[in-house]
Amino acid sequence: LTVFETGALIDLTADKFSIIESMHEVKNSEGIPATLSIGIGKGEDCSLAELYNFANLSIDMALSRGGDQAIIKSPSGFEFYGGQSKEIEKRTKVKSRVMANALRQLIKDSSQVFVMGHRVSDLDSIGAAAGIVAAVRKCGKTPYLVCNKDVTSARELIDRLESAEEYRGVFITEDDAIMMCDAQSLLVVVDTSRPDIVEAPQLLDTIQKVAVIDHHRRAASYIEKTAINMHEPYASSASELVTELLQYIITPQELLKVEAEALLAGIVLDTKSFTVKTGVRTFEAAAYLKQIGADTVDVRKMFSGNLEGYIRRYQLISEARLVFPGISLVVSYQAVDRAVASQAVDELINISDVSAAFAVFAETSGGCAVSGRSYGQINVQYVLEKIGGGGSMNM
Repeated sequence: LTVFETGALIDLTADKFSIIESMHEVKNSEGIPATLSIGIGKGEDCSLAELYNFANLSIDMALSRGGDQAIIKSPSGFEFYGGQSKEIEKRTKVKSRVMANALRQLIKDSSQVFVMGHRVSDLDSIGAAAGIVAAVRKCGKTPYLVCNKDVTSARELIDRLESAEEYRGVFITEDDAIMMCDAQSLLVVVDTSRPDIVEAPQLLDTIQKVAVIDHHRRAASYIEKTAINMHEPYASSASELVTELLQYIITPQELLKVEAEALLAGIVLDTKSFTVKTGVRTFEAAAYLKQIGADTVDVRKMFSGNLEGYIRRYQLISEARLVFPGISLVVSYQAVDRAVASQAVDELINISDVSAAFAVFAETSGGCAVSGRSYGQINVQYVLEKIGGGGSMNM
């Protein structure tokens, strides 16, 4: 713990905390560089106790974003410095087992369980939610999956789940959930920890017991009051985290084939078919799902689009321009499906000399969106946070 004056902080910020980069020169016998995480609290009219609390929040935020960075918390918000290094996989199965036991108990103590992901749900969001639904079913409670089926990039997966007998009446809207919930209800939020982009913000405000399972680097706004918070930026996907939890909650026979495929699809999506952010635990989770009966061909079919989408994707790619060395940008004033735009920038980073790609596009559901991708040399989360976005270093 260090106490110092504002003048010293001005020097540190002007230098952009170069000490973080200097720390990388220190290496252990295996050649792994040391990293430094710094949390600072500042404020002119704050007491020492308030500043100490700010510093604690800052260091928690730094570690939740993968470490190797400095974060300053003041009454006006967070400031971020560094955070360019890739996360090192360091989760232990002990933590997964502890979290699984806590989640099981939380589910059993609840009257009913609502599960939701982020707005414009994708395969990872719905896949992870389906895994939680399986856990709730095993615990003998009623599960509900809150989802806007009209605005999603996982339509085919939702249709497959709804065709299963066990999913009759499971998918509901936010309004239905608010009418049904009571004081003993539990809400499980997967694949996001930001209150402003959850599928049902009003439901989050209504239910008191909340559990969060997320793998994205923490943003400046996050769900603060949680009964359980499994926030692991080292994981490839929310589906990977849920798959690990399920191994301590249910037997393989109790997970439906379609649920196993939903979880595997989520892992495949967020790792770009096991090419980025893939650790040993990622393959272990995939092997477990394959053992249960997940069909990789059926999973692959969930990623297939229509001819119109393919044509639009390559139109976008043809319109891309190098706006800075290594930075590719495409702008579309015509409405584009979010999944198509994301696939286009995925393709753009495969071009040599392109370190990061961005698409700015009008959405089919109205409004404007930005999609960013990289292979890690450039932190696209850090870029998009400046305009209210987020995600992970690569996506």
